[in-house]
Amino acid sequence: MTTEKKLGNYINEKGLKIKYVAEKAGIPYQRLQAALKETRKLRTDEFLAACAVLEADPYLFMAD
Repeated sequence: MTTEKKLGNYINEKGLKIKYVAEKAGIPYQRLQAALKETRKLRTDEFLAACAVLEADPYLFMAD
């Protein structure tokens, strides 16, 4: 499972909206949505910003 897929699953499990996470992380909504749909890769800074919003350890989402 990809990092983006794990991140998307985590957001859903927490009951959060992608738009909320994107706004708080300073990532354009369309960019985060595309990454979670696996049509683009998250940049490192975007990934770390999303993890900070979620208060989650980035290693939790590392691909297997």
